[in-house]
Amino acid sequence: MTALLEVNELTVSYSSGSALLGRGRSSRVVDGVSFEVGESTTFGLVGESGAGKSTVGNAILGLAPISAGSVVFDGVDISSFGRRMPLWYRKAVQVVFQDPLASLNPRMTVRTSLRHVLTRHWPSLKRAAVDARIDDLLDRVGLQPHHADRFPRQLSGGQCQRVAIARAIAVEPRLIVCDEAVSALDVSTQAQVMNLLAKLQRDMGISYLFVAHDLEVVRHISNHVGVMYKGSMVESGPVDEVYENPSQDYTRTLLSATLVPDPAVQRLRRGARTGRVHALSGTGAELTPEL
Repeated sequence: MTALLEVNELTVSYSSGSALLGRGRSSRVVDGVSFEVGESTTFGLVGESGAGKSTVGNAILGLAPISAGSVVFDGVDISSFGRRMPLWYRKAVQVVFQDPLASLNPRMTVRTSLRHVLTRHWPSLKRAAVDARIDDLLDRVGLQPHHADRFPRQLSGGQCQRVAIARAIAVEPRLIVCDEAVSALDVSTQAQVMNLLAKLQRDMGISYLFVAHDLEVVRHISNHVGVMYKGSMVESGPVDEVYENPSQDYTRTLLSATLVPDPAVQRLRRGARTGRVHALSGTGAELTPEL
């Protein structure tokens, strides 16, 4: 596997209190986490709330400070960039957040939001070319042309998340950090969005860092998985190996606490990562546009 992203002994700490009065304290949120994300693959990051999963994603995006270790993207160590990430990196690494409505500007139509992204990275594009690109993006994520003129409040949660995905792929990224990207959606919509992400990966060769607390969702979409506990990576490896033969007690505890899906869905697990993802209830969910 050729590594697109290499996270090496990543540590993220936050200070609290007053250092001048000698009361400053450092809280280590992420402690020595290492993993790789290959080209056109998905690495799932799982664990309970507060495990540090989202902080790892934020560090990769430049939204959390890197106290120690390194984050290497395509051979470039971005650890020294701090929060002032260069434009080329922000173009190459995009994000889809948990709450699609909160991640979109409520005062902008879908068209305006997408136009801002496109003109920032390709300022020489003519308006007609931008509008054509927007129509193509909406088609790629299963939305209709008329959705371009709607505000976020006029869309469903699933439609808003499709817009967020369209915005992420608009700049042709190589890696997308999906931070609980389907956890706020109902089960059937989750399956539709995962189908969409899988299709985009096949069509565009995108890599994903998929952060989630739902172990079944992660298994369906990931090639490799890392299990986090209290800021540390306690286990990682190929997804089937970790799920079927966990080596750590914590991983076994997480798996034992997971609801068992319909047996028909269990038989489709392996095929889901190369084809369609099915709803965990056992009812298939095709990638269909939400009108």
